[in-house]
Amino acid sequence: MIIDDVIRLIEKDERRWRKLGYKDPYGARPSFLVNLMGLDFRDVSWKADQIYRTKIWFLENKINHLIDIVRRLRKALTFPIQEQSLETKNKQYIEIDIESFFHFSYSILEIMARLTPRFYKPPLKGLKSKSFRKQREWFMNNPEKDPKYSKYLVERNSWFEKLREHRRKLTHYHPLITFQSSEHGITFGTGRDKEGYIPNVGVSEYINKTASELLDFIFFYDKHFGQKLLPERQQIQKENRAR
Repeated sequence: MIIDDVIRLIEKDERRWRKLGYKDPYGARPSFLVNLMGLDFRDVSWKADQIYRTKIWFLENKINHLIDIVRRLRKALTFPIQEQSLETKNKQYIEIDIESFFHFSYSILEIMARLTPRFYKPPLKGLKSKSFRKQREWFMNNPEKDPKYSKYLVERNSWFEKLREHRRKLTHYHPLITFQSSEHGITFGTGRDKEGYIPNVGVSEYINKTASELLDFIFFYDKHFGQKLLPERQQIQKENRAR
């Protein structure tokens, strides 16, 4: 899974920092948004659009937080949950991290939606910017506007619907409920189905799979829209050389 590769990369950096004498290197950070960050900080520095620069920083910060949550959950799921009672401290932290996972995942997508219109010149008429769900639907219904991006959203973005549904229920309707299962370890539910049952979703499998799918989308997004920035970047570099 992509999340495994990313965590291995971070842990490799952390080991390197420890060898250099840092006692607590937890949170070593690779740069995810290489193509999108490049224009902002390398080519135009502080002359870049401040709103764009802030959103890019905000986005990468939330991605890093999401990875921290996955790492915390992986560790927490190895600890005993049921000791004297089901309501142990570790179980409560697992619930907090699950809800945080949905918050940061959805927030990342909302920030990306606000960034997207910037990459089209001339602007795409009718493109939504305040909702990833609505923007996603717009691209899927207007594939001719950006065939490659629309194709990705159709073929490899179906995980978003489950993410959105879990997050929607947790935010507006239902509390998070966690269970201990001999078959799936720790499971969670965010609401009842039509028969009144709470579907059990394996925490470890869902979190790792969804994080990997989200990271795959982030990497694709960075490469795809980074290519759109190339002409702008090259023009800025040309102007800088002429000074």
